[in-house]
Amino acid sequence: MDSIEELKQEVYSLRNKLATATSQEAWYNDEIAQLQTMRKQESEIQDALKEEVIRLQRKIGILEEDVEQQKLAENNLKSQVQSLEKLMESNKTMNETLSHSIMTEDNTHLMNEMCSLQNENTQLKGEVIEIRHELQGASIEVENLKQKLANKEQELEELQCQITTYINTIEKYRTEITELNTHVDVLQMETQSQTGKGNSLFSEVEDRRVKAEKLVKKYQLSNQQLNQQNHKLKMQMFTCLGLSKEKSDDVRVGQLEMKVCQLQEENKQLLKQIQCAPKSEVVLKGDIEGILQEGEVTSGGDYVKYLLSIIKANNEEVSKLKNEVKAQKLLLLAEKDTVFSLERKQYDIESQREKSRALYLKEKLKVEELRAKYEPEKMKNDTGAKKGKLEKLPSVSENSLKEERIERKRKESSRNVTEFQLEESAVNIENQKPDSAEKRAGCEIEYKKTKSVSLSDEIKMMDSEGGVEIGSLSQRDNTESSGVCEKPVKSKGRRVTNIVKAEIPDSKVNECSPQ
Repeated sequence: MDSIEELKQEVYSLRNKLATATSQEAWYNDEIAQLQTMRKQESEIQDALKEEVIRLQRKIGILEEDVEQQKLAENNLKSQVQSLEKLMESNKTMNETLSHSIMTEDNTHLMNEMCSLQNENTQLKGEVIEIRHELQGASIEVENLKQKLANKEQELEELQCQITTYINTIEKYRTEITELNTHVDVLQMETQSQTGKGNSLFSEVEDRRVKAEKLVKKYQLSNQQLNQQNHKLKMQMFTCLGLSKEKSDDVRVGQLEMKVCQLQEENKQLLKQIQCAPKSEVVLKGDIEGILQEGEVTSGGDYVKYLLSIIKANNEEVSKLKNEVKAQKLLLLAEKDTVFSLERKQYDIESQREKSRALYLKEKLKVEELRAKYEPEKMKNDTGAKKGKLEKLPSVSENSLKEERIERKRKESSRNVTEFQLEESAVNIENQKPDSAEKRAGCEIEYKKTKSVSLSDEIKMMDSEGGVEIGSLSQRDNTESSGVCEKPVKSKGRRVTNIVKAEIPDSKVNECSPQ
């Protein structure tokens, strides 16, 4: 009794220790779960901070680009102001020099015209300067667009790298999970086989069955993994195609570069025109100065009037040409506006088409995923079905067709001739016997105009020794019936041959020819 009580006390103490151990284990598990949650929260916070840092860095880069653009615009404006100030100073000096000089009424007209030409020259120079600044601004915009494109490409590459890393980690985890599941299944099968085997005579058979089931499960799991990997590779290919086709800004950049080159060429042409204009001004000034120095203004008034009339006519032509040029410029501007609007519409339509294609690819991938999940058998059947290929026949000319038809006709005719010859040579007269006269009288043969067949009584008989004798069918029949023969003849050695020729009968078409 004392021993039983001691054992009960020990059991009670052990139960208490077990309860305390389980409570401590639960407490430790709770602490571990809390620490894991804290760690996950910290990792999430770090990821969020990294994303915010990247976003702020991008904003800083955008602001820096804006600051650089504003600085460049300020520098351009300053250079424009300086160039205009220089032009103003040069015009002032020219006006001062002209105001100090003493001129007559006729010369005043000429000088006014010269001033108008100089003003036009200054206007053209100002237009050239504006065009240069516009070209510089366009080139700056193109460079900015290129930088933005490079940044976007880098971001896309980073995202693709992240996606690939995530996919690889997910695949690793899935493979580990499948391996663990297979290991668990194998252990379960082993436990079941060990418990239910006993001392039966079919233990070896059961062991083999268990091994076969294990192999089947392994192969099934490997097949599923390979199918999943194939599907994932297809998805990656579709996504890569969609991303690569969305990069259509390069075409737009190329178009802008072509336009910049065209504007530069126009600028060069305007500069050449401006360089040619001062030469004409110098020539006019030299002529006027020569006239004034000679002092023949009073005597040569007619000549001056003639020059003035020529200048007026030239001015009228110049004004007409300027009006035409202005009208053409306005038309060109209107056409350029329409072209730009159409290009913008085209670009928008292309971007929408690419977006719709990307959405279509995404939806297609989703549909394939759902089919792979819920209808794997249909997917297998679809993959197993073979697709036929269409082949186009090569184009053949009429001459070749005619030649082929002629060759076919020749071949058919040669075949008919050979068949007819074979039929004629295959005629064998061994089994034929002479018919009675009554049958001959009663028979009716239909002769053709071109061909007729006649059988002669004369035949060639071959002996066993190789000799040839000519005789008739009646003699052969008599010898066979009497059984007397001069020479021994073998049955196999005798053969009868006859050459049949087509002939046209002279008369008595309805009667048989005599044998």
